[in-house]
Amino acid sequence: MIDWKAMAVRLGPELAVRYGANLKGEIPRRLEEVHEAVARRDIRAVERIAHSLKGMAANLGAASARAAALAVEEAARAVAWEQVPSLVAAMAQEMAAVVVGLEDYLAQALCSTKEDAMRILVAEDDFSARLVLQRLLKEYGSVDVAVDGREAVEAFRAALETGEPYRLVCLDIMMPEVDGQEALRQMRALERELGVPSCRGAKIVMTTALDDPKTVVEAFKGLCDTYIVKPIDKEALRLALARVGLLEE
Repeated sequence: MIDWKAMAVRLGPELAVRYGANLKGEIPRRLEEVHEAVARRDIRAVERIAHSLKGMAANLGAASARAAALAVEEAARAVAWEQVPSLVAAMAQEMAAVVVGLEDYLAQALCSTKEDAMRILVAEDDFSARLVLQRLLKEYGSVDVAVDGREAVEAFRAALETGEPYRLVCLDIMMPEVDGQEALRQMRALERELGVPSCRGAKIVMTTALDDPKTVVEAFKGLCDTYIVKPIDKEALRLALARVGLLEE
């Protein structure tokens, strides 16, 4: 009924919850207005309110509710008054089901903690370095791992498409198959392709054993958020997470 995954990808989980909470109150208010407009035979008000409800349904990915609102809008525009009351009743039923879906979604969302929302991806081909990062990061959230750049990009894509994106990616620059620089470019391209605003994108931290200014410059051109030089310790990691806004200084 409602495409929560697409909405979470488009807006980000926190904004999606706020938007849903707003519509949970707005939709019943609009339905009350449209019934009053029908009672006083105000065809233009019916058209205007149906258009508004159609937009809300479209934003939620609620196809049947959108279709019902569109039918009311078109009948009102054509001044086909004999059709309007029954179409409004059908629209109200569809939109009421949307409100029930919103209530269920918001109840589930409010049960999730901020820590639960922190999904982390570690992409590192060296076993020891991967193990260190897993150990250091597990206190901040759930950690998935990839052993090369290609696997990292596929994991990143799957997380976006399921509406559960990674908030943090630790990406080694030197990896087989696809290196960290190319994986970074592909990840940012995936976010653009799926309409993720830059302010809602993953925080990507490049990790490298190369003390090479040129390598670091290339990483920032690819829109990474910061970098850490190996070997990585707990304090260096904490400072990096603070720099990208995931922890307080």
